[in-house]
Amino acid sequence: MSPTKYTIAICDDEKYWQNQILNCCKLLENDINFNFEYHIFSSGEDVLKYQSNIDILLLDEELPGTSGQSVKEQFEASNKNTIIIFITSHNEIVYDSFGKNVYGFITKPINQTNFNKTLKKTINKTIAAKYLTLPDSINDNITLSYRDITYMKANGSYTTIYMSDSTSHLIRKGLNDLEKSLQTIPL
Repeated sequence: MSPTKYTIAICDDEKYWQNQILNCCKLLENDINFNFEYHIFSSGEDVLKYQSNIDILLLDEELPGTSGQSVKEQFEASNKNTIIIFITSHNEIVYDSFGKNVYGFITKPINQTNFNKTLKKTINKTIAAKYLTLPDSINDNITLSYRDITYMKANGSYTTIYMSDSTSHLIRKGLNDLEKSLQTIPL
């Protein structure tokens, strides 16, 4: 299952690179048959002001005003789950830019093959962090958004998962078995 809304933000102060990055995203989008929602920013300040969720931030390090490094630090301090990929022509910043939200680096000029490889890995990581796939449901495999799970209730070797939209799913696993299977999901 792919998310219904997958948001990619591009932050670069140069229109040329904004367009290049957007074109790379659209080529990947067509290649993997996936739909993205895009937001383009020209400054770190604009990204920090944005109030909606961003799944992946493609971030230039060298920005006027608030640098990409500062944006990363502020995202980490506020515990945002946005995954950051730095896109830069400055290889020397790589070591200074590691952090809990940083998942990769892409160098300018952008190589589409490297771009695709990095974004595909990132997308898989983001989906795994947002969705729970349960292989042992009564009807079939189901994929649920973590955000939409309200609570779970055990009944012997079954668990009922209650969702925010008032639906529920009966799973053929007790809570202990369900917990063990969740611990093995790679994020």
